[in-house]
Amino acid sequence: MHDVYPLLSRLQLLPTCVGPEQVIRLAMEYGLLPNDAIIVTTCRRHGIGVIATFDDFRRVPWLKVVP
Repeated sequence: MHDVYPLLSRLQLLPTCVGPEQVIRLAMEYGLLPNDAIIVTTCRRHGIGVIATFDDFRRVPWLKVVP
């Protein structure tokens, strides 16, 4: 467990100030769950175009998914 601490200390937490209307719109547009729509909005707001995941983010055309 202690081997993880150096990595975790380098992570940056990003604010997720997202309104419910935007979450609903993105969830419907891309077929995402609400939590995933919040992540997509946060990525767009912070200029993140690549995400490492196994989830449904492949439905978002401007987001490159790295498994």
